[in-house]
Amino acid sequence: MKKTIILLSFMSYKALFAQVGINTPNPRATLHIDGGKDNPATGIPSIPQQANDIAITSAGRIGIGTITPSQKLEIQTGGTLAAPVPGFKMVDGNQADNYALVSDVNGVGTWKPIAVEYQIVDPIGAGSYILPANTTTANYTGVKITLAPGKWILNFVIPIKVLPSAVYTLGSQFPRLRLMDSNAAPVDVTTANPYSADAIRPRLVSATISNAQDLGFMVGSLGINNTTAASKTYYLYADNYFSVGATTANADGGVSGKWLRKQTEFVFDNWNEASISYIRIK
Repeated sequence: MKKTIILLSFMSYKALFAQVGINTPNPRATLHIDGGKDNPATGIPSIPQQANDIAITSAGRIGIGTITPSQKLEIQTGGTLAAPVPGFKMVDGNQADNYALVSDVNGVGTWKPIAVEYQIVDPIGAGSYILPANTTTANYTGVKITLAPGKWILNFVIPIKVLPSAVYTLGSQFPRLRLMDSNAAPVDVTTANPYSADAIRPRLVSATISNAQDLGFMVGSLGINNTTAASKTYYLYADNYFSVGATTANADGGVSGKWLRKQTEFVFDNWNEASISYIRIK
């Protein structure tokens, strides 16, 4: 009989202290502090009543302003989109106006200036790529770019050299760049404008070079949305197809009915002006 009484007393003690309430006889978590002493004696406190509460659950979650935190730390201030209420302050000596909370590789956070995730392709490619004259396809330039999941804007500054030609003497050149999902083969650009399935506007980088010029720059941007869960490699293709010029049988070197297109060199690592950079966007 004595053993039974001791066992029942122990079980009652455990049940009594399974939840601890401070300023409330009605704890709703392992540890529940009612800062405003306004919670009901029974039942679940209302949202306004929880606003001054702190709770630690059996899962080790901490709620401030809520007794049912969904994460390891959840702060509910009662703010709304129309009337936000800040709920976090950390003073560690690094705080400053317009700084952001940034973590290191171990997840340790501190305040740092907001920085754009700016990256460059270096080296860009093997010197340069020469697109043959009168090519009706977009060809792989040898340049590939690997991007992590998400949306990206790629910025291009590519010097171009239009090689002199005694045959292709009329019209202007209209070279273009695009990203493709594969480098398996040239792609026809006479009837369509193919590009990567992940391409978002802008999808082409182009430049106009008059017949009197032999040097110029391609300056523009390409958009990519990598919707996969892994990094993906894209391939830079170049063409010079929709150029303006004569199309007579004798004026284009025997390529009757075609636009005049000179041989075009896309300069990558041979000139210091050349660059391909990319930043993440939302």
